[in-house]
Amino acid sequence: MKRNLTLLAFGLSAMPTTTALGATLVHAYDFNGNLTDNLGGPDLIGNGGSLTMFGYYAFAANQGPTFVGAASLSDSYTIGLRFSFDEISSWRKIVDYKQRTSDVGLYNFSGALQFYPITSVGTFPQNTFVDVVISRDGITDEVTAYIEGQPALSFTDSGGLAVADIVFGE
Repeated sequence: MKRNLTLLAFGLSAMPTTTALGATLVHAYDFNGNLTDNLGGPDLIGNGGSLTMFGYYAFAANQGPTFVGAASLSDSYTIGLRFSFDEISSWRKIVDYKQRTSDVGLYNFSGALQFYPITSVGTFPQNTFVDVVISRDGITDEVTAYIEGQPALSFTDSGGLAVADIVFGE
């Protein structure tokens, strides 16, 4: 099973210049030959997988890039991802929030976007690149995710499950 990640971008909402979702881009990884942050932040750690000549990072189950600067994300952030799965049956972790110490995270569960263990909604196809954005507002604890720019799920994260200590894929 292969997972492909083409673009990874992080934003913080507390900065003066903002993106369309109200966050400032503070990290951007385009996988153009390396795992380097285009904005000068920490490099991603590969943890298995490889960069391809087509400009994406391909990895199998229990692999995927790790972002080691998660403390700088705080509890307010926006993460934008562009990826595809070659299989969408069962569980496919997209973002791991607790450095693989629990099952909490953003998943594809048989074609639906799910923030486990809270909510599941929306769909995306296999073998097709999709854009997924997830945001957390640290003031209201509101978490919202979008698939292809359309709202897909939302919940109030009063327990802090979506406070970031991030690993991508698994």
